[in-house]
Amino acid sequence: MMLVKNSKNEILFNKTRFILYTLLISLIIGILTGLNDLENDIQLNSKNKYIKNNVMDIKLSSDVGFSKSDYYIVNNIDNTKDVMFINKLNTTINIKNNKINATLISYNDGDHINKHNLKFGRYPYTINEAVIEEGLFNRYKLALGNLITVTDNNKSLKAKKLKIVGVIEKSNYHLLDDETKNNEPFVLVYSNNFSYKYYTNMYITINKENNTDYDKALTDYITILNNKLNPVVNERFKAEKALLETELTMYQEDLNELYNLDLPRESLNSDIKLASNDVQEIKDKLNILNNPNIHILRRSKTIGYKLTKSIIDKYKKIAISLPFLFIAGILIIIIYETVMLIYVDKNEIKALKSLGYNNYQISVKYVFYNLMITLLASLLGSIILNKFIRVVILKKLNILESIFKLTKGFNTKTILELILTITLVCITSTLVYLVSNKKEELD
Repeated sequence: MMLVKNSKNEILFNKTRFILYTLLISLIIGILTGLNDLENDIQLNSKNKYIKNNVMDIKLSSDVGFSKSDYYIVNNIDNTKDVMFINKLNTTINIKNNKINATLISYNDGDHINKHNLKFGRYPYTINEAVIEEGLFNRYKLALGNLITVTDNNKSLKAKKLKIVGVIEKSNYHLLDDETKNNEPFVLVYSNNFSYKYYTNMYITINKENNTDYDKALTDYITILNNKLNPVVNERFKAEKALLETELTMYQEDLNELYNLDLPRESLNSDIKLASNDVQEIKDKLNILNNPNIHILRRSKTIGYKLTKSIIDKYKKIAISLPFLFIAGILIIIIYETVMLIYVDKNEIKALKSLGYNNYQISVKYVFYNLMITLLASLLGSIILNKFIRVVILKKLNILESIFKLTKGFNTKTILELILTITLVCITSTLVYLVSNKKEELD
């Protein structure tokens, strides 16, 4: 008991040293335990983001597009939760004399799948308005009211000059919507600005509440979807292609007639140019219309989902490979700190031996002292610094939804690592004292 009391006196006598070592070890334990919890944190926050933005389960794309009648076909399939149409256009935009590749996306006031987060301003409500993403807004030092000019050779839009009326939070829209890493900025334009006959994409969410096996439910759903929708889209494809081919024949005949007219070429140049443009426009439409099949993109195949999985795998590997390095760091600190204590306590150790204490009994003082440091560091590191480390990493990854949405409780791996650390600290403290004492005796 006297030796334990000596340890307490040692702590009180030099509080600064005790606090310093405790904080140092608690930082290591905070990183160690934080890495263990990151996998669950990333999964939880990604899931919350998917729920908050109502991310689609599948996205349909088609060269021929989708009509409003397709909505009813899809909506009547068992397990369909929600359906939404959008239009997309990959093109270039001009802002302040800068040509930028961008993706234009239709926006409706009732859009509810793959939702955006408005940073400031408002959403577009006329065909002459647009909302851009935060990254593009900051990069070119833009302001609300600045104009965007859209390159539109195929007459996809009714209005080409758009006024910026709002800014969307820099998000992972493309990551949630594409299967390739698309770094092009996106621009939201009012849906009525698109002059398409059909919609280019369809977002679908399915009911997940009653599906214990999500992947199987989604696979079954896609099979039914293909069986019901593909024949309709294929028929539309054939009809659209036949119509375009008929129009091409007519426009080509008109162009040929102009060439065959017995009139001065100068007087026909403008008519020939217009007719040639009509022919080229139809040819461009036919070139786009080259595949009757529906392309189905699962959420799990999007780059956002893959990136999240790769981040989880990365930190899982770190959490598996680095614990022993962190524990070794703690033991090095303990060894250094114990050697320093023994050096300071040389006279006290001699006095204790003269009173009949053996080496194992004397080592209890250092074991208790280091045990107190490790226990306090474990509590501080695993409860407080652990969360701080996780918040910092999650913010860096742009995944954190809220500091209140961290996973709670210790996982088994963390508990075992802490027990191992405490055990090794006790053993190391004893061994360091015994080795130091042996060396002292030899000297």
